[in-house]
Amino acid sequence: MSTKQFMLWLIHYTIYYSAKNKKAVVEALKKVHFTIKMGDSVWFDSTGGAVAQYEVVNWQQDSDGSIKFKSVGYYDASLPPNQHFLLNTENIIWTGGQVQKPRSVCSESCPPGSRKAAQKGRPVCCYDCIPCAEGEISNETDSNNCEQCPGEYWSNAEKNKCVLKAVEFLSFTEVMGIVLVFFSLFGVGITVLTAILFYSKKDTPIVKANNSELSFLLLLSLTLCFLCSLTFIGQPTEWSCMLRHTVFGITFVLCISCVLGKTIVVLMAFKATLPGILERVFWYALSTPGIVQL
Repeated sequence: MSTKQFMLWLIHYTIYYSAKNKKAVVEALKKVHFTIKMGDSVWFDSTGGAVAQYEVVNWQQDSDGSIKFKSVGYYDASLPPNQHFLLNTENIIWTGGQVQKPRSVCSESCPPGSRKAAQKGRPVCCYDCIPCAEGEISNETDSNNCEQCPGEYWSNAEKNKCVLKAVEFLSFTEVMGIVLVFFSLFGVGITVLTAILFYSKKDTPIVKANNSELSFLLLLSLTLCFLCSLTFIGQPTEWSCMLRHTVFGITFVLCISCVLGKTIVVLMAFKATLPGILERVFWYALSTPGIVQL
């Protein structure tokens, strides 16, 4: 406490405790207002208390190791409310000779896009900043938890906002799309050429013995299987998403059924042991309709 403040408090309490009529003393103190030799004004507020006036000093060490007190601000209740306190932080020398003020926290604040994770065995102010997982965001500083994005949204790169999911699909202009179209059309072409060859030679014994109806049905199912791969290219729509798997499943099952039917005929031929059974098997293969029921 400065000399001026000590004098003010000494006068105040001496008068206050020595007077018989305390209320009258307070009223008298309200009217006291004088200036001392140092140029400071002495007066009392409405409650009879001395007006608070403080000087903020900073202990600073010189180059020779001595300590000096440097004024870096003040508090004066006699000034207007917005001028009560003044502090020049530029003139403050902090511990260790640092000009920048030290931080009194254990961990820095976690930015948006991350969450706090307490460090085991340390105070609550010590924590690690864990980035939010994919599909989760946090848009607040020092967030304790990350929030899950809705089904149609995904987290952005900063993990602080949910954005609409980007629609990704295989385009006809991409390398993979071009390769898939090429192999699909190539397979269709080979299958169609084989069907034309079978049709042109349908009266030959080899084609007749191979069950031409079942063979043509197998070639048709193979053609549809190759064409179904084209439905998986391009921007998907509601109808294409519903039909692509259904059509491919039906054509693929039809193809497998035809192969299974041919396999059964071949097994019956190889297992034939009775005289004349082989001729009956081939006759059965020629006369059986091309649809095999499973």
